[in-house]
Amino acid sequence: MSELRNKSVSFRANRLLTAWRLYASSAEFAGMNADDLQAQVQSAQDVRQQIQRAEALLSGLRQQRDHDENALSRRVTEIVNSVRGHLDYGEDCSFYRAIGYVPTSEQRRGRPRNAK
Repeated sequence: MSELRNKSVSFRANRLLTAWRLYASSAEFAGMNADDLQAQVQSAQDVRQQIQRAEALLSGLRQQRDHDENALSRRVTEIVNSVRGHLDYGEDCSFYRAIGYVPTSEQRRGRPRNAK
């Protein structure tokens, strides 16, 4: 068993199946024949391939999300800067506060001082 110590289950199962077909193809072990094990190995490999496809799809979707969110962030920054520079609104209006910024009249100035 030392050769198989750090090997994956699929590697061990494939090695078992190869040896089984080579040395004892007609024998049954644990109520199974080689064809039963082959079906189980194939099922596990199919699921593994489905997972790999899903991970590839997910990776692509994450990249698309990051791209779209970066574009959205740039657009939001442009809009906020436009509000800041607008003659009717500017940095000291309720709309500027509503979008999450502190109006200039409410900004705290200077270095904070600790009480003595």
